[in-house]
Amino acid sequence: MQSEQDIKQLKEELAKLTGFIYEHGSPEQVGSRQLQFSCDVCDALAWVLEEISTDDFKSNAHVDLNSLKSIAAYIEETTSKKLTDYE
Repeated sequence: MQSEQDIKQLKEELAKLTGFIYEHGSPEQVGSRQLQFSCDVCDALAWVLEEISTDDFKSNAHVDLNSLKSIAAYIEETTSKKLTDYE
């Protein structure tokens, strides 16, 4: 397991990089998959560090758990697959 200090340092580095790119990057750079992924990782690290509450992290502001559940329900309705059977 990583130390809390390592997690904080990585989060701070990602926050600085993503903020800089958002503020000064071209539309293509701001819309890149790499930037979105880095922002998501930064959010996850903030949750691990208890800077974001679990309820907020599950909300549409972050991982949008309800939307994911809706997608899974749609897959169950349109296929023979069930989430409860998935391992």
